[in-house]
Amino acid sequence: WGGVRQQYMSDGSPVATTDCHHGSLTAAAAGDISRGPVAESPTETFYLRLWVRNSGNVAAFDVNVFVARVFKQERGVWSERKRFLPMNLVWSHVLKSSVEVICPGLGRHVDFAHIDHPGINACKAVVDTEVQPNNDASVLEDGDYLFELRIGHREGSVQRQWVKLCVPQKWIEDETRMLTEGIKLEAVDDRDAEKWIATKPSN
Repeated sequence: WGGVRQQYMSDGSPVATTDCHHGSLTAAAAGDISRGPVAESPTETFYLRLWVRNSGNVAAFDVNVFVARVFKQERGVWSERKRFLPMNLVWSHVLKSSVEVICPGLGRHVDFAHIDHPGINACKAVVDTEVQPNNDASVLEDGDYLFELRIGHREGSVQRQWVKLCVPQKWIEDETRMLTEGIKLEAVDDRDAEKWIATKPSN
């Protein structure tokens, strides 16, 4: 694994930290039929995942991670992307929107987004929601994005978390540089996120 992993803990319900992984797989090799046509040859891809950890004392059942809202920073202002369709993310490896149980002190990865090698074009990220909308609302062009996530489970309260993603314009061949100078994925404090989205354009 490479990339960013931040400690972002809470009492009780599961919370998420960030993780990134670089690989070269076809959709068929990954066992994933939800992300479009199967590639004939391997495509270089950066997989962006969230590590969801249960920091409480009891097991969390039927855990899901819901993307409620997405904002993009434009000219210093965070504007909501109204076209984005709110829905659950998919848990890594099992490709389900809900995971049966996360025991106390343990965690699991949930797929957040992926960035395929764009060739001569600018990079784009695809948010790994349980369904890919026909209007390409989950496809993000280069830029800075802020995600409002809701993490819930059967017995507990829903927790809100914010994640910031920088989608670079250019692909960097070196993995370490791509994950430090290009792609940036980080947890954001709730108060900071609320302050950012409340900022109005200056006249």
